[in-house]
Amino acid sequence: MTARTTAPTNRAAALAYLQGDEWREKNARRAQLIDKKIKGQLSAAEDTELDGLQNELSALLEVAHPQPCFDSDKLEAIKERLQSGKNDKP
Repeated sequence: MTARTTAPTNRAAALAYLQGDEWREKNARRAQLIDKKIKGQLSAAEDTELDGLQNELSALLEVAHPQPCFDSDKLEAIKERLQSGKNDKP
């Protein structure tokens, strides 16, 4: 299995890649390695391979489904307002 040299940089490309044959094969291999790890049968080389596949998946998911940004100050203000019982917006 050939490793990708560049990760998709936009959501559409990442989603398409995650649905394609190349990722399907890699994900099947990732599942095999996870099973071996659970059984305590993973070699050092396979552990390195699994880490690479896990990192690739994390990077793809970040592009395909990025975490929402939030304003920590606004979040803290909402938390304080809820804890104080005040429901009106600042």
